[in-house]
Amino acid sequence: FMEITVSLLCWNEPAMKLLSNVFVLLINYIAASFLFLRKEASHRMIKKQCYHKDIFLRKDLCYEFEFFKNHAAAGTFEANMEGSFALSSAFFIPVFIGKEIYPFGDRSFLRTDLYHQYAPFFQELKDKLANGESLFYTWDIGLGTNFMAIFAYYLSSPLNWFLFLCPSSLVIEFITYGIVLKMALSSLTMTWYLNRHNHTNSIAAAFFGIFYGLSGYMAAYSWNIMWLDCMVLLPVIFLGLER
Repeated sequence: FMEITVSLLCWNEPAMKLLSNVFVLLINYIAASFLFLRKEASHRMIKKQCYHKDIFLRKDLCYEFEFFKNHAAAGTFEANMEGSFALSSAFFIPVFIGKEIYPFGDRSFLRTDLYHQYAPFFQELKDKLANGESLFYTWDIGLGTNFMAIFAYYLSSPLNWFLFLCPSSLVIEFITYGIVLKMALSSLTMTWYLNRHNHTNSIAAAFFGIFYGLSGYMAAYSWNIMWLDCMVLLPVIFLGLER
């Protein structure tokens, strides 16, 4: 829609990108205002009514009402979390089919540094875990080098320990689906953060979580697999700072 509008107005590419960003920000603000801020205002109103000092009976009823409301909302909260994770994962099925990525073809997800650097590092880690070798040094890079520094920067994700269970012939597939898993986990943690931050169990939190996990940054830099852990942890860090 934005591309058609800009082409009709005969604008150049920078103008199209700027207009697209403004449009996306506007849509996000409107959606957040209607779906989250209204819920937060409602929550504050209930809280104010429940703790009114002059109405003791109403205070007790509000405590009971909040208990049953939170108990009933727990299922919705879990459904939102599971839905954001599942939809983010399912998004890659047509992508993998279209690009003929394993198991729908014989291609892989490797590109740029993921192909030239990271995949060999993963293979080296797999060999060390399988053979019980030291993680401090390796002879397979140049004339030998400090492997602990490589491990600390590139390979120290807790999920990488599952390489021990992965056959050596499927290391590339382990990396590919590790990227999918981390993007889905990013959607899950952002959904969890939005629900906690806005005191709501709205399904909109799941959609915004999916937008986060499948954002332009994730699409452009997904090959930097070690950075994706930061995207998973960022919503958790935000909530920790707020608390």
